[in-house]
Amino acid sequence: MQIPFAALVLLCAFAVLMVVKCVIDNRVVRNICLRERRPYSISWPLSWYWQGRTCKLDWFAEAREAGCLRQLLMVYAAGILVVAAFILLATYSRNA
Repeated sequence: MQIPFAALVLLCAFAVLMVVKCVIDNRVVRNICLRERRPYSISWPLSWYWQGRTCKLDWFAEAREAGCLRQLLMVYAAGILVVAAFILLATYSRNA
């Protein structure tokens, strides 16, 4: 079984989007730590507290306060487009 080149490109695009999302989340976490006078740790992605906090809808309000809402929404929109393109590619390559 050969993996199509387009699938590899989409997989790499999704990986890049996840890295960009982590960078944006890092900016939001730093802003929260400064505002709430919490200690900032570079290992915040390993914390259950921060993982739970990033999954709540409040995260968008936090991103807006940090000035990152537009970038976060663009990353989510691009992620949805990449997943949709991957599904379409899988559907059409199976039928071909």
